[in-house]
Amino acid sequence: MAPDTALRPVVNVLFCNHLASERLVAGAEFVLLTIAGNVDRRRFRPFFLSNREGRVNGLARAAGIETRLLPYPLFGGFLFPNRKTGRLLARFSAAQEEEIRGIAALIQDQKIGLVVANSIVNAAPLLAARRAGVPAVWLIHEILYPFPCIENPLRRAIAKALFPLRTLLRRRRTEEISEGLLPLADRTVVLSEKARERLASPREHRERLVTLNPPLRPEIFAAASQEEPRFLEAEEELVVAYLGVLSRHKGIRDFLSAAALVAKETPRVRFILAGGAMDARYEASLRQRVRRLRLENLVTFTGFLEDPTPVYRQAHVVCLVSLYDEPFGMVVTEAMAFGKTVVSYETGSIGEILEEGETGFIVPKGDPAALARRILALAKDRALLERIGVNARRRALARYNPSHYVRRIERVMEEALSHG
Repeated sequence: MAPDTALRPVVNVLFCNHLASERLVAGAEFVLLTIAGNVDRRRFRPFFLSNREGRVNGLARAAGIETRLLPYPLFGGFLFPNRKTGRLLARFSAAQEEEIRGIAALIQDQKIGLVVANSIVNAAPLLAARRAGVPAVWLIHEILYPFPCIENPLRRAIAKALFPLRTLLRRRRTEEISEGLLPLADRTVVLSEKARERLASPREHRERLVTLNPPLRPEIFAAASQEEPRFLEAEEELVVAYLGVLSRHKGIRDFLSAAALVAKETPRVRFILAGGAMDARYEASLRQRVRRLRLENLVTFTGFLEDPTPVYRQAHVVCLVSLYDEPFGMVVTEAMAFGKTVVSYETGSIGEILEEGETGFIVPKGDPAALARRILALAKDRALLERIGVNARRRALARYNPSHYVRRIERVMEEALSHG
């Protein structure tokens, strides 16, 4: 922060969260909390807005952030944009007039000087900020066209079938997307270059569209940086972990298929599924699959974890097996910070994080056999595990320091205030 911080007025900032689950806290929420909880209070006073009560609100209150609840809907039209997106947004704005007016009134009542919204579907606070004449920063945590996230099988198949036709008009589509998105905020932040290329060409809108990799959570950074990593000891079983929400598009069935292939080759390995499920039926189907693959003695379900640190400490290998384009993959950087070897599907922006054979390994998406082969190779090569772990930890702690990230976001916030 500049030396004249004390001479400038404190700006009230409304941090608007898109999701509030009773137990789970998603990566986008952790990033928003990291910013809100660590901004320079001499310059910014944070307020936290959610559209319903949830675990994230309790964490915000525990961090000393004043919270508000206002029910308002999300706008999913930007995830699969087309020529109708602008009209859909206009209809959304008209239909949600009362909710948008309520957010605008909150902005005025609390003398909010800047709005920060944390997801591409979180358009209502941006519309309210524009109505109130207040600048906004938009943290887009998604990569567009996440087809595997579409739950309805028929709609998913139709969307995937139509996508190749749209790519023929890529330039025109990119222009339509940027023209629809960018006017809603004075500064837009995306998590990766992969995410950016879906929004605009590399040279477009550089002054308003910023790429910033998300940080490690402060508590994860503190824990990882204060202790030396533990590597695989002689005669010790290899522990392979998945950490994250248990959902279909996260590829957990592939993880279990790979586990079965590994178990056929060596009994000295076990697996951890660390995370809660939004859908109890899906979790039940995973448990049934474990029984069918005869992995009951090798696979542990932890359920939702308040603190994933014990799993990171216990694991030697961490797998990311998402079947859609991960916008970033925060589990990857967290595992790296603890000195773990990551084996990931080639998904989304993972290639921007992992350097093959130096800080981790990337295998083809949707190929459990390739995943199993890499795990088996690591089980036989303890020296490789240690070398990769040392490299990964050094890189993660240097690149994803939360304090450095917050300072960079503060600069973006200052630019939005100046622009607005």
